[in-house]
Amino acid sequence: MDDLALVAQLLQPDTGAGDATDRAARLDAGLSIWAVLRHHFPEQEGPYRHAIEALITRGRLDEAEPLLAEAMQRFAAAPWPHLVRVALARERGDLAEACAVADHAGQLFPAEPVRCRKDIALLRAKQRFAEAIARLEEARRWYPGDRWPLVDGAWIARQAQDSESALRFAELLRTQFPDEAAGYLVGLFSLRQTGRLDAAEAVLFEAVVRFPAADWPLIEGAWLAQRRAAWGDAVGRAAELRTRLPAEQAGYQIGAFALVQERRYAEAEAVLCQAMERIEPQQPWLMAEYARLAQRRGDWDEAERRWALFRARFPDQPEGFSGHADALRQAARLEQAEAVATEGVRRFPRSAEIAVAHARVAVDRRDWYVAFRRWQAARPRFPDRPEIAAGLGMALQFLRRLDEAEAALDEAKARFPHDHDVAIAHAGIAAARYNWPEAHRRWQAVLGRYPQNATAQVGLGVALRELGRLDEADQVLGDALRSFPTHQPLVFGYVWVAIKRRDWPEALRRCELIRERFGETDAYLRTRGYALATAQIDRLDAHLSAPEIDGMPDDAAMARPGPGAAADTSPADLLMRFESLGENCEFGFVQRHVGAEPLGLLRWASTPTQHLLTLLRTRFEGVGQPEFTQLYTEVNGEFWVMDPRYDLRTHTFVFEQGFSDEQKTRFQQQMAARFRFLRKKLLEDLEDGTKIFVLRSQDALPHETIEAVYAAVAAYGPNWLLHVRLADPLHAAGTLERLHDRLMVGYIATALPLDHAGWQQVCSNAHALVHSLAREVAGAA
Repeated sequence: MDDLALVAQLLQPDTGAGDATDRAARLDAGLSIWAVLRHHFPEQEGPYRHAIEALITRGRLDEAEPLLAEAMQRFAAAPWPHLVRVALARERGDLAEACAVADHAGQLFPAEPVRCRKDIALLRAKQRFAEAIARLEEARRWYPGDRWPLVDGAWIARQAQDSESALRFAELLRTQFPDEAAGYLVGLFSLRQTGRLDAAEAVLFEAVVRFPAADWPLIEGAWLAQRRAAWGDAVGRAAELRTRLPAEQAGYQIGAFALVQERRYAEAEAVLCQAMERIEPQQPWLMAEYARLAQRRGDWDEAERRWALFRARFPDQPEGFSGHADALRQAARLEQAEAVATEGVRRFPRSAEIAVAHARVAVDRRDWYVAFRRWQAARPRFPDRPEIAAGLGMALQFLRRLDEAEAALDEAKARFPHDHDVAIAHAGIAAARYNWPEAHRRWQAVLGRYPQNATAQVGLGVALRELGRLDEADQVLGDALRSFPTHQPLVFGYVWVAIKRRDWPEALRRCELIRERFGETDAYLRTRGYALATAQIDRLDAHLSAPEIDGMPDDAAMARPGPGAAADTSPADLLMRFESLGENCEFGFVQRHVGAEPLGLLRWASTPTQHLLTLLRTRFEGVGQPEFTQLYTEVNGEFWVMDPRYDLRTHTFVFEQGFSDEQKTRFQQQMAARFRFLRKKLLEDLEDGTKIFVLRSQDALPHETIEAVYAAVAAYGPNWLLHVRLADPLHAAGTLERLHDRLMVGYIATALPLDHAGWQQVCSNAHALVHSLAREVAGAA
């Protein structure tokens, strides 16, 4: 019967090898051999049993039915045809017949575990997985020589996402029945899911040795290399997979993805084009990967075109909407993403992928209340989706409803103990509470389970940084960058360790890593600007504590050109000629966006306009005096400084975590000294007429208030005042009006997001006007 064993291996139902055409051809060849063997060995059960089980496994139930009826007549005294009939009825979805056949078989063969298997099958059908697994544990003791309790236990535990139970059953299978493929398949899947990747490689090696003719170890090996982020291995394994199984989806999907991670975009495109030639008809997954490839290389217009092509070819596939919305979201085209996702929700209300994409658009818009409502609505509809549970917890976190977030994520962690999204969100809650010791503990636990998870490495690095363990933070983040060189949060985390050290040359060098890898994004400009500004502050603090030390910041020590002097072409040079008077820090961020980092008393401050008038009229009397300089902590943990007389509140960009009472006192004294210096500098600028002063209020100011501020500014000297307000039907963004004398009004489109283009146009127009008038005055003289 050696031939029977060989064909049985060929028809192994758990292999999942090859594509549909390949599997069908192999099954037909195997069935032909079984038919010959039945003719020559009609008394042997194997040619019947293996053929019937193979047909059932491949879904060819109508062909299995007559062959099973013949087997039941020929082998009436054997229990296996009755057991197979139970399986056939279950595959047809006829649980009533399955139960009836199982009960009848239990009466005919009382020593067989038919009724036990029936009860377990019913528990599985009702998704009562914990009870089913408990029954299987009992069955192991009742039927110690049978493999079925272990096989069923492994697959049911996998379906239940109970990785620990799945691993236990799989390991027992490999030990007691080493020829059973389920022990390796379930073991590989569960080890991969829980991040135990070295152990998974060991099991894969065993499988390759034990099943040399099977295709599934090759497929699993390619998925494992992708999970390990071992992109070179993934490229090689996927190429071998495409050679052996040219119509297998995974070879192209994994190969293209791995090549993209290595930024080998042309080769990835070639792999997908090869798939389009070999796989007919073209499948939705292939067209989706083709669209995602354009996404991954940042070609947003091409990605949009490809997703439109996907929707045209597969109008009934929700992925056309979820994938397109994700592409638009990643391209920061959030209004379009919202429209696509909303239409997807309308057309496919039962699609979890659409619900997730819809919520993620709100997340990217930083509209946390809308994100919360969308995750909340999706949670009861898709209770088995861990990313929805994680998203709900994170939305609550950003709404600062931290107790609710903690409770939601505790529940999610119990429901999905091995999901990395949930584990990451749970660790993030401790960071949101600024509980850095607990955050450190949780991130270490996440990395213990998912050692290659870049987000967890960022979280651990940040926790170490905030705990003051800077060498360890540098080590964690630097090592992670070698594996994930283009992971933005990792690069930014690496930069911020140098900023935390106040090693400004190194911080600026690391900032260039951001620019080299991601371009001159807003995040790059903000981070580099913060480093430059804080370096200036450090030099200022050093000067204030020891005035004889040389090294004052240029903007504080040197007079700037007058407002009418010709400007360089640089936007940074242009915006250095302007000085904010409040009432908020919007213009400070506009300056940072172009690399302008002046020192200014009111650049990062807020104060109501009426109080600003009082300050201007009293020459900012008392600002910086210790009795009027109070330190307090905002909800995000940042220290702010306040002068309570004028509700003058100022960012420090320094966080309370780790400060002793003595350090707080010293910091408060340091801030008072800064304020005294910046008050002096502002008064000098007002008297010298060296800046164009900017007034930006949250609400529209009455004309008489603007005039009062202008009069107060003009009382110091020949100063220009630029009042900036939102555009209206009569004034487009970028428009500038001169009301009279040195009073101007400019218009921008929005407050949030910041209208950088509008601000720059207004400032350019204002400078041009001042420069033109200065030339006229000079010419007349």
